[in-house]
Amino acid sequence: MTEKFKPIVVFGEVLFDCFPDGQKILGGAPFNIAWHLQAFGASPLFISRIGSDESGQEIINAMESWGMDCSAMQIDATHETGQVQVTFNDNEPEYEIVQNCAWDFIEAEQLPDLIDGSLLYYGSLAFRNALNRQCLSVFQTAALRFMDVNLRPPWWQRNTVCSLIDQADWIKLNTEEMRSLQTEISHQESNILLTKGSAGADMFVRGADVFSVNPKESQENQEIVDTVGAGDAFASIILLGIYREWPKTIMMKRAQQFASAICSNKGAINRNRAFYEVFIEEWGIN
Repeated sequence: MTEKFKPIVVFGEVLFDCFPDGQKILGGAPFNIAWHLQAFGASPLFISRIGSDESGQEIINAMESWGMDCSAMQIDATHETGQVQVTFNDNEPEYEIVQNCAWDFIEAEQLPDLIDGSLLYYGSLAFRNALNRQCLSVFQTAALRFMDVNLRPPWWQRNTVCSLIDQADWIKLNTEEMRSLQTEISHQESNILLTKGSAGADMFVRGADVFSVNPKESQENQEIVDTVGAGDAFASIILLGIYREWPKTIMMKRAQQFASAICSNKGAINRNRAFYEVFIEEWGIN
């Protein structure tokens, strides 16, 4: 096998979910995806920005302990490391994605030179601040762009999201996001990845080919703890499949298998390498 893309570049937010009891959980969709890709040996380059604070250092420590490349992490002396404030109303969680955090101010001038032929992942949330949108012009050498639609009110504007969609080769979104962007998506020639929660997922490939997967097969005898990060897990394996040139049917089956496993795990990532080694062995990754 000849790897076409080297390396995978993941751009966007890294943050902590902060709960009323003081608990902090590391996350952010791009970070979750980079974490999974690192575990599967893809060695992604993660680009983000953190504050020069305790939380920022915690992120660096976590990345280093996992073997991740920290060279593209920017340090912000003015803005704090990203946070999502989680509160509960009648036991239902509500989320405030704190504005003007460090990851809102990723500077194009500090971006590394990308290798020609890179596979670039980014989510729409990372571009809620106009400054970050300037970074896209630096990524012209990327061979493929994978855009993750994250419509988080009030942090999205239709014209910005549509512009990002127009530049993407792959677009991932869920059923609710598809309803919001139905008109725009219907005109796209990009590959579309539609996640449908308990109903599985569909991949619409250029040329009208459709690949579908049902989670029931991969969830047998598995206890669902929570669904946090399931979409990120799915996307990470699709990226890995593109990188390793897996057939579409295999790519979808493995993505659903891994996403289902994450649902049996508390939180969006797992810090135990044994969790990933089961899949590495089964899928023959070396």
